This record gives sequence, structure tokens and C-alpha cells, in this order.
Amino acid sequence: MKNCLEILIGDWRWKTIESINELKKICQDSKTEAEDWYCINVCRKITIYITKLLLYTPITANQVTLLSITTGFAAGVLFGSGTYFQSLAGALLLQLWLILDCVDGEVARYRGTTGICGKYVDTLNHCITEPFVFLCIGFGLHALFDNISIFVLGVLVALFMVWSSYSANLVYEIFVTGMHDMGDVVDIYMFRMKEKTINKVSTIRHIYNSCVKVPFSFSWYTVMILIATMLDILFIAFCPDIAIGGLTIAFGPDMDIIHLTGIFDHGLNFNFLYIYFIFFSIVSIIRGIVRIHNDFQGVCRYQQDAKQRQS
Repeated sequence: MKNCLEILIGDWRWKTIESINELKKICQDSKTEAEDWYCINVCRKITIYITKLLLYTPITANQVTLLSITTGFAAGVLFGSGTYFQSLAGALLLQLWLILDCVDGEVARYRGTTGICGKYVDTLNHCITEPFVFLCIGFGLHALFDNISIFVLGVLVALFMVWSSYSANLVYEIFVTGMHDMGDVVDIYMFRMKEKTINKVSTIRHIYNSCVKVPFSFSWYTVMILIATMLDILFIAFCPDIAIGGLTIAFGPDMDIIHLTGIFDHGLNFNFLYIYFIFFSIVSIIRGIVRIHNDFQGVCRYQQDAKQRQS
């Protein structure tokens, strides 16, 4: 019986894993990843315990990433239902997706399996999951509000996520090709861009980072979606109707959505997820356009430098 267990479990059962503090030094001391406050101070506090459990098993980092992709797809399907409690389940799964997205890197660092294959699968996770989730949220809101425009907005957000990501990959591909064709032009160009980024941190940049970049990063939007979904359930289930002057806000629970009258002739239907989704969509589309424009300008400057170098 023992021999059968050893065959099934292998040597992983008998392996001694370091303490949590030691694992943090090994798995979370990454100088190549720029993470925001939420990932560092919330997610990483949880992920290290999950990582330790997984290290007792033969599960690889790429398998964790595939599990993360599956979790993200399940979250998107739940959002697409258009019901509040399934959307809440989707928001919780989205948190799990974010946690697993951090765990795969920790497992890879511990086992020394970091590399371009893992980076490819991890990047594929974001390129597939994030557009799919917002497409499903748009469809779910369309099903709830019977408003096709919100679904079209979700399609646009998903497209700009894919386009901006593909634009960045094109720039990277041009740089890699240029390394073979144009000597050290790429190194010079990348040094200039890095130097420009370090030196030029204006007040507008600080405002942008605080108000746009951080709140709409891939980790913070999972938190905001969870908060918005919870507020929708709480307000519609428990908050009484409010009348202020000529304004009336009807919350439910018979309404299923929040209804505002007193401004528009036929009233306005919305919920918190609806408001956040519209705000996020506008910012995301603008950011996508700016990224594509900046990538194009960068390629143009790179081409000019390359021609000057060759001449």
C-alpha cells in the first residue's frame, strides 16, 4: 500500500518547504515586476500561503496559469448572466484569478522555472481573460438593462485591450528584429526612452498615475468590480426609496435596478456596476488610443535613429 502511495504522490510528500518568511524572500523578491499597492499589500499576503501548499504538489507554474485562465473564463460567464448574485460570484472568482496570477510567478521563482515560456503563458492570460471578462460584463448589463449600447461599449473596450496589447507586441517584435539588422540602435533607443521616463515625472504624470493608471490597473479593477457588485446587492435589497426635491431614487427590491426620476422625461435606470463600467470603458478606450499613438511615435523615432546610424 505504501509503495502505491509513493508512486502516486512521488517525492513531493517528503519534501521540506521553507517557512513563510523564507518563502517571501525567495518567491516575492522580484525586481522585474512592477506591482501596485493592492498586489503588494493585499494579494501577496495571501498568495504566499497558497504557493506553499502548491509546492508540496507536482503542480507547475504554467499549470497554475492555466487554472487562472479557467477561473477568469468562469468569472466572465457568471457576469454574462445579468443577475446580481451570479455577478457577485463572478467578482469573487475574479479575485481568485488575480491571486492565481500572482501565485504562478511565485511557484516559478521557487522552482527556478522562470523563463520566456512562462512569460508567454502569463501574458496570454491577461490578453485573453481581461477582454473576455469585460465583454461578458457588457453583455450581462445589456441583459439586465435591455440596452444594446452598453454591450457595444463592452465590445469596444475588449477590442482596444486587444489592439493596445498587439501594438506593444509589434513594437517588441520590431526591436528584436532590429537587434539583428541595425546593431546597437535598439539599445541606444531603449536607453533614451528609459532615461526620459526616469527624468520626466511631471505634476500631470503624478495626477495621471494617481487618478487613472493606478485605479484602472488590472488589479484595482477587480476590486472595484467586487465593490460595485456588493453595493448593488446591498442598495437594491435594503435601501429605501429616496426623494430629494423633485428627484426620486427608487432602489427596489422590486425594481432589480436603480431608477432615477426628476431629471429625464422617462427616468434613468442604472446601478453601481453600470456606472463604473461606463467610466472604466471611457478611460480604457482613451488609454488604448494613447498607447497605440505612443507606440507608433516610438517606432517612428526608432526608424529615424536607425537611418541616422546606418548613414
